[in-house]
Amino acid sequence: MRTIVIVTGLLAFFFGLSSTGGTGEGKSETNPADGAENPANPNEMPSPPVVLTVITANIHVAAGVPPMPAEGLPAARIRASLDRIAALLREHNPDLIFLQEVDFASRRSGYIDQGAYLAEKLSMHPVPAVTFDTTGHTGKLPDVLKDCRYGLALLCRVKPRLTQVKMLPAANASQAAWREDRVMILAESPRGGSGSLLFVGTHLDFQSAEARRRQLAAIAGELRGPFILGGDFNHPAVWPTAGDPEETARLSKLHDWRPAEGDAPSFWSPIPGFSPDSLNRVPTYPAARPRAAIDQIFAGNGARVLETRVLDSRGESDHHFVLARVALPAGR
Repeated sequence: MRTIVIVTGLLAFFFGLSSTGGTGEGKSETNPADGAENPANPNEMPSPPVVLTVITANIHVAAGVPPMPAEGLPAARIRASLDRIAALLREHNPDLIFLQEVDFASRRSGYIDQGAYLAEKLSMHPVPAVTFDTTGHTGKLPDVLKDCRYGLALLCRVKPRLTQVKMLPAANASQAAWREDRVMILAESPRGGSGSLLFVGTHLDFQSAEARRRQLAAIAGELRGPFILGGDFNHPAVWPTAGDPEETARLSKLHDWRPAEGDAPSFWSPIPGFSPDSLNRVPTYPAARPRAAIDQIFAGNGARVLETRVLDSRGESDHHFVLARVALPAGR
């Protein structure tokens, strides 16, 4: 797998995160006399898990619901749309946001770096990934794609110490030079001691189901410790297995996986620790009349999704956004 970007940031700890989501300005103090911080105290209560508020948002380059006109949109209109998106996100005090369909200083959207703009509005740290770049392209292009830089981003409440952008398997080997790459953004943030937490954002292929399976399998191979994975999967990111022997056979061949004899689960995913209970089953696309639950947030290897809900973003995007509350194991 080819790594196309590696950025090392400052060491960042999540000591400011509260146990109920959002960011606290400081830690609560404990009276040493009560023995709460003494590990030898037999009456010690276990620490509650830290709960993060996580959102995935396909922002449709802040163009609203209609298709982007060939000549683009004025910068003032794009800023107004970004301000409304920021206000919707801010209501929920997120610790982590996965963004898809983000323009990075593109002609069609007023040369605004949308990831940096939202990060500034929300006081978060952006981690961008450009997956489509036609700046300097001399071949024939549709007008709406000229001088365009586009992709996805993570917005983190606390600056991660290490980020990477890794290429995912392409749908085919003969894609035009200006076609969109499919990637995953990985951002590692330490949790104190030797523990760390991995954030992974992605936007999978929309045309090829086989490509999505390969891409998701590649992502799953990176998920070795506690993780939160989110994005636009262009699919629920799970596959039915019960009662569909042909589909089960394809999955088995692709992922070297076999269900237990006589005990095939009703859903399967290559995501480690996947639980159908954590799946967002509420359709998110298209926003006007949603039919498909393709925007998802997963967690595993000690982190777990407590609940998910859909945020109504009609008028701002062709996707609804998804919010999840994710619990991290105590002591991490």
